[in-house]
Amino acid sequence: MDPGKGNYRTDLSGHDVSRVGADIKHCQKANNVTVLLSIGGDGDHYSLPTATSAEDVADHLWHAYLGGHRRGVFRPFGDAVLEGVDLYIDHGGPANYDVLVQRLAGHSGKPVVLTATPRCGYPDANAEAALATGLVRRIHPRFYHDTACTDYIGSGRPRSFWEAWGAWTSRFPASQVYAWGCR
Repeated sequence: MDPGKGNYRTDLSGHDVSRVGADIKHCQKANNVTVLLSIGGDGDHYSLPTATSAEDVADHLWHAYLGGHRRGVFRPFGDAVLEGVDLYIDHGGPANYDVLVQRLAGHSGKPVVLTATPRCGYPDANAEAALATGLVRRIHPRFYHDTACTDYIGSGRPRSFWEAWGAWTSRFPASQVYAWGCR
């Protein structure tokens, strides 16, 4: 988004996505797969500088990818409707992601599935405010690309892994917490 201008762009890296919508619908119908849009990531050029920008981004996500249909909003995947959004807030700071989550959850219609992929070390300052809303139902702590946690899995240090696991599960008992890593 261009700050203050309401211009959004989806970085599809030049890929032809004309058939992705049909693939999404096939996975949802034939295989009962929940399909989410992950926002954030490794880049460092994203943030939600104001509550208004968070609401604007949430509305854009709702109309471009989820259950909304606002005239003039481009839907990259056609009429395919994704089930939700995953927050992968690696950079850019934590400001206003709680507002984004609340706005997404407040849209009428089918409930939006909200998940987060925070760093494994608890707490993850970038995700904490969004998680504290209680609206994020699945949490996938990343046990990779984090110097504090990279060697938890397969390191022979099970206590460290279980300490991190215990912190996440005890802080968010109403959420499902999944452990995964990358080798």
